[in-house]
Amino acid sequence: MEQNVLDPIHLPCPDMAGCANPNPALTAKSRSMVAKLKAQLFGNKPEQSTSYIPSRFRFARRVEG
Repeated sequence: MEQNVLDPIHLPCPDMAGCANPNPALTAKSRSMVAKLKAQLFGNKPEQSTSYIPSRFRFARRVEG
């Protein structure tokens, strides 16, 4: 998974853990675990209902002129 980086500031630091010798099997396992946890934590949330607008704000102001 080699990517061309145009600006060297976006390269990872060589002493970062996992950057020296990345293991694709561990990366895949971590990604699957994150996907599983996201589905477990956020998958069961109900969709956000429409917000309540009080009646005093639900009218159209008419301008007579």
